[in-house]
Amino acid sequence: MLVRHMNDKSLERFYRALNIDSKAFDIKWPLPNTVEVTEHEFWNWNSTYDFAGEVWLQQTKIADEWWSRSIYFADCSRLLLGGFAVLHCHWSKRVRYFEWRGCDHVFTGRRIANCLHSYTCSKCGETYEVDSSD
Repeated sequence: MLVRHMNDKSLERFYRALNIDSKAFDIKWPLPNTVEVTEHEFWNWNSTYDFAGEVWLQQTKIADEWWSRSIYFADCSRLLLGGFAVLHCHWSKRVRYFEWRGCDHVFTGRRIANCLHSYTCSKCGETYEVDSSD
């Protein structure tokens, strides 16, 4: 496992999202709450936001093919404790894109101030705020 661009706090949240400890050498597939998405959805997120970090994993066999895996930890707004995963099969030259989350969030929102809203997940308690005046 090769971790890039992730500070200690983000790495701790990443491990918590996957329910593993820091000594884990392999991350099992599928990731929690994984949904296949389009290439456009992945690149749109990547061009709009910044990832909290990247993890590159050794190849794993999925459905009789060997896939390289890259995991991108977004950890903001609807992707709190989650992000994207990209799988690449060298033999068939296929690429698949997935969105994942440590919790399948159910957010409820409330207005805190004129342009400030707070969103809280009723399942795990994670929260984030949006200031629409920016």
